[in-house]
Amino acid sequence: MITITKENLYIADIKVAVYGRVSTDKEEQQISFAYQADDLKKIVDEHDNWKFYKGYFDEGVTGTLAIKRDAFQTMIADAKKDKFDMIVMRDVSRFARYTKEFLEYLEEIHKNGVVVYFTSYHFLSNDPMAKMTLPILAVVAEQESENKSIYTNKAHKQRQEKQFPFGSDNHFGYDLIKTEKGYPNKYRRNEEEAKIVEEIYDMSLNKDLGCRLIAKELMRLGYRTKTGNLNWYTSTVYGLLINKSFCGYLAYNKSHKDGIHSERCKNKNKNEHLYVKSENMDTIIDEDTFNKVQQKLHSKAKISSHPQLDKNGNPLKDKNGNKIMKSLGYKPIIDVYAKKLQCQCGSSFKKNYIRRPDAKGNRAIGYTCNNYDSSLVRLTDDGEIKEKCNLTTFDKVKLDMSALKIFDIIWIDRRKSVQLAYNMIIDCYRTEMTKKVHKNPENLEKDIINLNIKKENTLDMFFSGKLTDENFQNILVRIDKKIMALKEELTNIQDDFEELSSFDEKDEKKKIIDFLNMTIEASINVYGYKEIDQGFVDSFVSKIVAYEDGSFDWYINLKGQCNKQSEYKNKFAKNYKNRYLIDDEAIPIADFTINYEDACKFVNTYGRKSFQKPAWKDIKVKILATY
Repeated sequence: MITITKENLYIADIKVAVYGRVSTDKEEQQISFAYQADDLKKIVDEHDNWKFYKGYFDEGVTGTLAIKRDAFQTMIADAKKDKFDMIVMRDVSRFARYTKEFLEYLEEIHKNGVVVYFTSYHFLSNDPMAKMTLPILAVVAEQESENKSIYTNKAHKQRQEKQFPFGSDNHFGYDLIKTEKGYPNKYRRNEEEAKIVEEIYDMSLNKDLGCRLIAKELMRLGYRTKTGNLNWYTSTVYGLLINKSFCGYLAYNKSHKDGIHSERCKNKNKNEHLYVKSENMDTIIDEDTFNKVQQKLHSKAKISSHPQLDKNGNPLKDKNGNKIMKSLGYKPIIDVYAKKLQCQCGSSFKKNYIRRPDAKGNRAIGYTCNNYDSSLVRLTDDGEIKEKCNLTTFDKVKLDMSALKIFDIIWIDRRKSVQLAYNMIIDCYRTEMTKKVHKNPENLEKDIINLNIKKENTLDMFFSGKLTDENFQNILVRIDKKIMALKEELTNIQDDFEELSSFDEKDEKKKIIDFLNMTIEASINVYGYKEIDQGFVDSFVSKIVAYEDGSFDWYINLKGQCNKQSEYKNKFAKNYKNRYLIDDEAIPIADFTINYEDACKFVNTYGRKSFQKPAWKDIKVKILATY
């Protein structure tokens, strides 16, 4: 490859590539692009010693970030492969508007012997004069982009004040009406699509269908999306159900860019979105219906314990500095046994119907492990084979029998066992909490104050010349790390210490005695009782572990606060992760077996047929107490 200079520019045989770019794909810009390409080609043809190799053109992309320009990146890659000697382009702004990026790419191709000829300035990029001039021109181009960004933001604000819409013509339910210059002007109702939107809201509000079932129904009905696709996705339906634009609102301030060097637009938090009621946006859904649908969606969502993350893996925060937690869609579990059951494999259970309705229309209910499958294997997300659970579906009546046996026999006949279990658990609890006494929040606060004083003394030593800059920086880093660790520990143990301070053993013992008395009054002989109180089970049963051999472990909470544990655990998950529902803290207090005769006697009270004896397995139940 030859070295190109201004002396041999018009003499040596030079293989030339040309590059052009326009910022948008609007019609007037496309005309400019055509002239730009034609002009560059003519310049090459005017020089007999220049041999045209290829043209690289980016259409409808900004010049602020070279990484977003495919043709530009291809050209740089080809330059490194020595496919041409020189690039011809109009000016610095075509190359890059970001000064640092401009100089980096220029240096990169110079290392490979490739130079750039700017037609507007009539000089080469490796010319001594150009080395002084080009950085200045690059700064000017960058400032031009900054100015354009300011003007664009002002134009957006003006359009917002005049209630002109932002957006494309693919808004489902609407047709976009443009001005003579091609700018968005109004969104008018598309009758065919608007009827689909109304039907989607009706399915959600009146038919109680979730997004997944709505998507399936839309595909069954043969409805098409805005792009003509017959496939409807759950996310698409959800996006339509939360879009306030259907109520006649124009949406603004939904995204932003962090300056001209930002790689992409970022979505803003929902609480920062601005909605303006406008005549330029037709109404499809009335606000009352929209609000009811939002309430229904909110009732079917739970907040995850994990925050939303940005592209760098950092937690997103709202304008108040609070972490934005993930919202997960789910169907609330109403059945109490489905909430309490846990399989030996660690999975949860689902409720289903296991037999056809009888003459009275009653259907037998059963429970199936969510990890159960007849094939006994499945693929994980990593493509590995994981064994499935083979615990088969069992009848709800087995749980009813166990529950009534527990509340009838255990609480009455083994009151002393329960009280003994209580004493053992209280001892464990007291020991656990006492271990944390030395971590008094006041002591940690004093340690933090002392470290801050040490930090101030370090500053004094540095300014007095007793510490070098390197030693000063190292000491500050160590002190700051210790302070951060202590602050985190302080946050984690404050709730523990408050609970220890407020722990009253007499009060706790009274609660257990009241519970025992209540259970004795509520207990009725197992063979004369037809329906177990679901609220009672919800309050006093922590969990039920089912095993393949047909046995069950029932964990009974002596305070009767199981229905509050989920909220409690979410709030103090970090500090109290070993407090509840952990086998090591459960005290066995009784066990029993339900045989075939007992089971038949029980189901007869329901008016159901007896179990088949050949298929019967005795139900072994173990009761463990937790606090």
